[in-house]
Amino acid sequence: MKKYVNKMILSMFALVIGAFISTNVFAMTPTWPNDAKFDRGVSNAYYYVDGTATSYTSRINAAVDNWVDTGWGWNPIYLYPVASNYATHIDFYVSNYQQDAVLDNYTLAYAGFWDINSNRLSPAGYGPSVDYFYTEVKMNEIFDIQTSTIIHEMGHCFGLAHSTDHYSIMYPTLEGTYVTTVQKADHDTINYLYN
Repeated sequence: MKKYVNKMILSMFALVIGAFISTNVFAMTPTWPNDAKFDRGVSNAYYYVDGTATSYTSRINAAVDNWVDTGWGWNPIYLYPVASNYATHIDFYVSNYQQDAVLDNYTLAYAGFWDINSNRLSPAGYGPSVDYFYTEVKMNEIFDIQTSTIIHEMGHCFGLAHSTDHYSIMYPTLEGTYVTTVQKADHDTINYLYN
């Protein structure tokens, strides 16, 4: 009987540890190489909407609200709008293929990463491998960009890479994604990066 009880206790312990690991490790959204993120953190972050993107202001604000209040508990992100792009964390622009070759007929938007001296830290359309000072979200003028796409691009700005999880806001395409807001795995990864 004693062996049976010990085996049961070990089995229950293994289940608890397995549940902890599966919800706290394997549920994370992928990050950029070396866990690259804002070198200034995100607890007092600022965003700027360029004149080219003012038609998206309400959607950008809705995306900001979703990252600040994910619905998944406390997170470190606090974003404030400002009237100038001086020392901001995220700047929003609308552009086109003639101005930005990344914005072809298939790309809705992308995030770019820069250091404090305005040097690009990765090729346009790709993520960085070192911490960065500010980011730019460029939206393609030929598309009607939805709030969920802005939320996704902001996720890149915060340090999240693409996910294969169809239930992550970081899934790379609109086709096949099942969510339009920040999910727990995304939220938990932000806490991992900035806490």
